[in-house]
Amino acid sequence: MYCKFFGFVDKPFEVTPDPKFLYMTLGYQEILSALIYGIHERRGFIAIVGEVGTGKTLMLNALLDRLDRKQKAAFIFNSDLTFKQMLEMVLWDLGVATPEERISKVNAIQRLNEFAIKQLERDGNVIIIIDEAQNLSDKTMENIRMLSNLETPNTQTHPTHQTHPT
Repeated sequence: MYCKFFGFVDKPFEVTPDPKFLYMTLGYQEILSALIYGIHERRGFIAIVGEVGTGKTLMLNALLDRLDRKQKAAFIFNSDLTFKQMLEMVLWDLGVATPEERISKVNAIQRLNEFAIKQLERDGNVIIIIDEAQNLSDKTMENIRMLSNLETPNTQTHPTHQTHPT
């Protein structure tokens, strides 16, 4: 009804936030700039914190739209998963595995590490975005943290985690 009244081609209010309808306020500009900076500078873990309905998921979707070809991202939108399930979804999103494959946790971590090293060699990043991360179990959060321990022969600090979370 309102689309016809206002002459909209698409519905601006849907269940999933659509970044093409983002009104870039100063606050949103700052958040997006901080996310992009953190990714390009390989700053490690970055968190967006805010009340329900303030646009955190919208910011993550806007970020995905703004990543360049060097950035390979996996977006986990359901945080009610085991670490292994989450890892499988990451590999699927990155194109490193298919949903039909049955992969052990060890093999999945190895594939992700190899993929991250190849990205680093191409001056790229691997980004794992977890929406609603506050719902992760302590064990899953620790497993995710350990993913950041990747080291290569050329560097003692790994490519995706230059600083430690506080």
